[in-house]
Amino acid sequence: MPPSWEEARFADWPKAANWSSPRASRENPPRFTLLRGAVVLFARVRAARCPSRGRSPAYPAISLPRALKLAAALWRAGKRQLALVTRAAGHLGFSVNSGSAKVSVSAMKKYGLIEDEGSRASRKMRISEQGIALLKPSNPGRPRLLGEAALKPATHTELWERFGGGGSDG
Repeated sequence: MPPSWEEARFADWPKAANWSSPRASRENPPRFTLLRGAVVLFARVRAARCPSRGRSPAYPAISLPRALKLAAALWRAGKRQLALVTRAAGHLGFSVNSGSAKVSVSAMKKYGLIEDEGSRASRKMRISEQGIALLKPSNPGRPRLLGEAALKPATHTELWERFGGGGSDG
């Protein structure tokens, strides 16, 4: 249990200057700093008392139209061939290990536009059958496929089921 404000304020005063480093703390006590002669308690006490929230829900970080543009660029570069994700990132206009490339590839996968296999450095990807069908504007089933792709991410499906597609009330 973290010390109370009074305990921490007086009991650990001599160590206050050394406690600004997380390594100097013992069992995650509060940290102090001197600010114009006053002791300021950081949020570590609060953080120690608050439960962990866990991971955020997985949702695509880019829109479906943007993901379709990236899939088209991938199609122009290599058609349906398997390509290393690092190489595909270059075809998509990203640097090899950038966060934007990882987020975009993840979103395309969540929409069902690409398939991947392997992991880490040997991870490869290619455009899925659904992705190929969506890239053909003359495809008569394209509107249905767009709806399926838009609802493929679990968070989108959950929101659709909860609020429906009737539009806004306001």
